Formats: sequence, C-alpha cells, structure tokens
Amino acid sequence: MKTSVLLLGLLLSGYAQGDSVVYICDSGHAKRYHLRDDCRGLHNCTHHIVKISLGEAKRSGRTLCDFDGK
Repeated sequence: MKTSVLLLGLLLSGYAQGDSVVYICDSGHAKRYHLRDDCRGLHNCTHHIVKISLGEAKRSGRTLCDFDGK
C-alpha cells in the first residue's frame, strides 16, 4: 500500500511539473529554461522566446537558468 501511494505521488508530481510553463530561447545553442519571460538570461536571445511546458524543457535536456535558481 505504501508503495502504491508513493508511486501515485511521484506520478502526480511529474504531471504537475509537465503542466508548468517555462520560457526558452528558440536557438539551437540555448541550453537553459527560464521561469519568467523577463529573466535576465533571456536578454541575449536573438531568436524567438518560446513558452513550453517544464516537462518538455527537461526532456530536451535543458536546465534551469542560473539567474532563476537564485
């Protein structure tokens, strides 16, 4: 029973993360995602800034911007 509850909690937390919206620079070289569309880390983006799900950003190998993590 404990295992089922733990597994359900992990699944639900992953689902919630996938629904969160983050921002990325739509460039082939960008490696970070941003929590806010006005993040300092996006100021140098010369391509489009795109809104995607947190889950999608993580699946594509992006990590949290250093400015957002502080």
